[in-house]
Amino acid sequence: MTISVEQYRSALGSAIISAVAVVGFLAIYLGAGSLGQEAAFFPRLVAVLGGMSAAIALAESCYTVLTAKPDAQRAGSSDKGTWTDFFVSYGGPPLYGLMVFVFGFWAASAVGIPGLLYLLGERRPLFSFSITGGTLLIIYVVFDLCFDIKMPGSFLYEIMVQR
Repeated sequence: MTISVEQYRSALGSAIISAVAVVGFLAIYLGAGSLGQEAAFFPRLVAVLGGMSAAIALAESCYTVLTAKPDAQRAGSSDKGTWTDFFVSYGGPPLYGLMVFVFGFWAASAVGIPGLLYLLGERRPLFSFSITGGTLLIIYVVFDLCFDIKMPGSFLYEIMVQR
C-alpha cells in the first residue's frame, strides 16, 4: 500500500503517542493499587479501558508504518497547517477554560462542542447537536447521577446572585 509521506509520518507519530499512552495507563493501573480496594476500582477501570484503546491504536499504527511504503513523488509537497488549525490547537483550550469559568461547564460545553466540530469541518448541524447532546447526557449521568460530582458552576451567576 502506498501512502503519502505526511500519512506515514502521522502513523509513526501516532504509534509513538500510543506507546506512551499504554505505558501511562499501565502506571495508572499500578498506582491505583496503593488506594483502598473500593477506591481503586474506578481508576483501574479507566486504566484498563484506556490501555486497551491505546494498545489497539498502537497496533494499527505499527501495522501502517510497517506495511506502507511512503510515496516518494509526494515527498516534496507538505500539508502546512492553517491559522484555523493553530487557533483550534492552541487558542481553543484556554478559551474553553475561560468560558467554563465565566459561564459554567454546561453552557460552555453546549457552545464549545458544536463550535469545535464546526472548526474541524463538520457542517451537519443535526449531527453536531446530537454529538453535543449525547456527550453532555453521558457526562451528566456518569458524574452527576452515578458519582454525585457536580460540574463547575458559573462565575457570572455567582456575581449576579450575590447582588
